[in-house]
Amino acid sequence: MKKISDYFINDGSVVEIKKELLSNSVIDKLIRENNISNHEVESKLSELYRYVNEVTNCKGCRGLEECKMDIVGFYPCLSADKSLINVEYKQCDFYRVEYQRLKRKNQLVSMYMPRKDYVDFEPTKERGAIIDYITDFLQNDEYMKGIYLHGKPGVGKTRILTVTAKKVAKNKKVLFVNYPDFVREIKSSINEGTLESKVEYLKNIEVLILDDFGDEGLSSDWFRDEVLMPILQNRMSQKKPVFFGSNFSIKHLEDNFNSKVSDPVKVERLMERIRAVSKPFELKGKNYRE
Repeated sequence: MKKISDYFINDGSVVEIKKELLSNSVIDKLIRENNISNHEVESKLSELYRYVNEVTNCKGCRGLEECKMDIVGFYPCLSADKSLINVEYKQCDFYRVEYQRLKRKNQLVSMYMPRKDYVDFEPTKERGAIIDYITDFLQNDEYMKGIYLHGKPGVGKTRILTVTAKKVAKNKKVLFVNYPDFVREIKSSINEGTLESKVEYLKNIEVLILDDFGDEGLSSDWFRDEVLMPILQNRMSQKKPVFFGSNFSIKHLEDNFNSKVSDPVKVERLMERIRAVSKPFELKGKNYRE
């Protein structure tokens, strides 16, 4: 697919491009019904151009095997919120059928999988690098680290990890865990007598995803030394990737951890293992929760 910049250079002026986009019945209806300003339209020409191209790609699609979307199985939907144009991505019918098939095969395991069924798209350099790495991870038979995805709340970390979990589950067993809930679950499992089996499961699952990763439990010697460290150590040794989603960078987490414990060696050992199983990426963008 051509870049919008290429289109400007080779195919005429911005005015001509805008005219072509406005001839699309869906775009025209959206603008008229939501009183969208000319300034808003011009600021979203790139998104509208991409939307038109992706809708064209989706027409006549016969299955995920021939899907041309950057995020396979998701189609674009155009909407407006307070006279602002939005493009969000929802699961197509082919994707939903495949997801249910994987669940029946027990490839996709989740303690706390979010129920979001779409991914908002905001084209940025950082997001592109993240998607490129995940795409390489999905296509590479050789070992690759997971990612340590950090950024401000609401920028889309959980949604990216959710999509990743579902795509990885086509070929591997995946466990998706909300980390704060997991800490509470582990503590309650002591009385239930299920602690050892849960820790072993997290050690050995093919791909582990820890969302909302923070300092919960890190200042507890018991949780850090008996639960988290053995899990990360085992996964590092066996070359099993871990994906993290966090509001904090590894450096921020390390500084925060250092302020709560007296032994810097323990901090260093933990951070080494996080870096050993994941590659850091920062996700920037608007807060989709606002």
